[in-house]
Order: sequence, then C-alpha cells, then structure tokens
Amino acid sequence: MLKHTMIAAATLIAALTPALAGELRIGFDRADLQSPTAVASLYEHIAGEARDFCRAELRDSEFRRYQIEGCVDDVVAAAIEQIDAPLLTAYAAVDRPNTKVASR
Repeated sequence: MLKHTMIAAATLIAALTPALAGELRIGFDRADLQSPTAVASLYEHIAGEARDFCRAELRDSEFRRYQIEGCVDDVVAAAIEQIDAPLLTAYAAVDRPNTKVASR
C-alpha cells in the first residue's frame, strides 16, 4: 500500500495562523482512510501533533495560553483539508464542531 505524507506547509499554516512559520508532517496510509477505527486513530494523531507543533511555535509568546486552542484548531483544519478524505472530514466535524473544514 502506498504511504502518503501530509504536509501542512508553512504558507498554508502562516495564512491560518500568521505567527507560525513551521512545518508539520504526518505519515499515513491512504487505504486506512476507509476504516472508521483507523480514521479515529489518525485524527487523534493529527490533533496530538498539532498540539505539540503549536506549543513549540508559540513557546515564546506571552499570549500562548490564549492562542494555543485556536492554533490547534487551525492546524488540524488545514491537515484535514489537505488530506481531503470524507470520513476524516466527517469525524473532525463531530469532534471539533466549531472548527470549519472546507470540503473540496
């Protein structure tokens, strides 16, 4: 099976969260996007990586504690949009109903 790597590129993340300039890479198997269990696991992995990414990117911000959730929401939404898998998009809509993920 082909292994894909999702990249939330600096330009995409910078557009969503202007203070951030890093890059987040998450590997996944596209075939797993048909399995609800695998989708849930991938989503949790994305959210955890987004949280770590945002903590690192906002480490020097004096407003970090107020920015972290918005940053995580933006990074997760960007990742979900880039992966563009209906089951993952639906899972994200239930888990983070206030986060808007564009559907292609």
